[in-house]
Amino acid sequence: MTGDGVREPDLQSLGGHLPKGWVWTTLGELSDLINGDRGENYPSRSAFVEQGIPFINAGHLRDGHVDLSDMNYISEETFSLLRSGKVIPGDVLYCLRGSLGKAAVVSGSVDRGAIASSLVIVRPHSSTLPAYVYAYLVSPLGAKMVETYDNGTAQPNLSGKNVESYLVPLAPLPEQHRIVAAIEDHFSRLDEAVALLTRVQRNLKRYRASVLKAAVEGRLVPTEAALARAEGRAYEPADVLLKRILDERWRRWKAEVGRGSYKEPVAPDTTGLPELPEGWCWASCAQVLSRLQTGPFGSSLHQSDYVEGGTPVVNPQHLQDYGIHPSSRVAVSDDTVERLSAFLLDEGDIVLGRRGEMGRCAVVGPREKGWLLGTGSLALKSASGLHKDYLAWVLRSPRVVSTLEGESVGTTMTNLNQEILMGLPVPLPPAIEQIRIVQEIERHLSIIKALEQSGARHVTRCTRLRQSILKWAFEGKLADQDPADEPASVLLERIRGERGLTRRGRRL
Repeated sequence: MTGDGVREPDLQSLGGHLPKGWVWTTLGELSDLINGDRGENYPSRSAFVEQGIPFINAGHLRDGHVDLSDMNYISEETFSLLRSGKVIPGDVLYCLRGSLGKAAVVSGSVDRGAIASSLVIVRPHSSTLPAYVYAYLVSPLGAKMVETYDNGTAQPNLSGKNVESYLVPLAPLPEQHRIVAAIEDHFSRLDEAVALLTRVQRNLKRYRASVLKAAVEGRLVPTEAALARAEGRAYEPADVLLKRILDERWRRWKAEVGRGSYKEPVAPDTTGLPELPEGWCWASCAQVLSRLQTGPFGSSLHQSDYVEGGTPVVNPQHLQDYGIHPSSRVAVSDDTVERLSAFLLDEGDIVLGRRGEMGRCAVVGPREKGWLLGTGSLALKSASGLHKDYLAWVLRSPRVVSTLEGESVGTTMTNLNQEILMGLPVPLPPAIEQIRIVQEIERHLSIIKALEQSGARHVTRCTRLRQSILKWAFEGKLADQDPADEPASVLLERIRGERGLTRRGRRL
């Protein structure tokens, strides 16, 4: 601690010496800090009105600004009764709890004032730019201050006194302007880059949907009918394939059951469905599935059955990115596996989520064989002659997802039942064409995935570059230094003098 009360900085931990003309100080010297925490005088939710004075909390601090799009308001009468937490344009709002380090500058859009809830209000001196203070708070140097003063408990927490003690590298006022302008210029370019990458990601998502749509409409690869005609050979159309599937189904029933009345699977309702390419036909899931298994009833499997590191249970949330991603905490013991052995997955099964988001499914491979089907999932096995991967892509296609979402029932969440699924129309191509379609889908999606990963890496680089820009800003490396600028030490002495006069005047 120096004689004037400013904490002596550890220059090594804070990145070394400051540029010529700069000086270390504290945030408390440069600003008034006003406690915006909730108190007994703060209004309850019942006091909120449709329009009025903004009631700002941490959730409204977004990208350095106060987002008024989803704001709670209080009346001007209630506002006039409050004694603390009042915000004016130019204030910097800062999170003391939860999202430590989150901050925003209050713009002129709250010209009638606002209230800050569970935030500290940093009101910079007139000789310190709010944008400079904001940039400092969200910079790596500000993050180091958070690490220094965070209480280290399960709930991150700072006090206003902590924030007053933050060590700030103060630049001359003209250089503050140059630094803020440089940050804004660099950040605007990064914003443009991220916006472009976001548009690319959206386009890739649409491209993926277009690939699946084209695949199940016979437009992704040359049809078997067209190839056979060009090569002067015969081929097996899908209606012949479907007849063979149905004949095999009847023979299996006769061998396994052999008594009573055989129930022919219902053909699909093709009303309003698009015309299929030559050699294709419509079939229902009931016609082309050799197995449909629901997960255990809720009374058979409870969360209390889950153990750490046992046999994984496959619920809808584990179906991601066309694969199965289990949780070590959602697993069952060997005893439960034995009790629910009828619900174990077999290689080649298609696991389909029947709750929540429709179209989530994955094909069971050797790794997942013997895992337990969860209560919110269905296990499907395609008949011989229907490629399992092709059927999985059909279930993920835009038309099928839209159909399932429209027909699934549920009040708070969609719930796919067997009747809906069994009646689902499936576009059936010739068997050999199914293989080519699957290969072409996988080729396209591998390209899309590589582009998405590249885009995600660039977004991450942009995020890191923002922090690098802020780091350089407070090392004096982002804007030019001008020897003619008034040194920050003189600026600081003037701020101290003016703040002392102001505080003495307030006490009179």
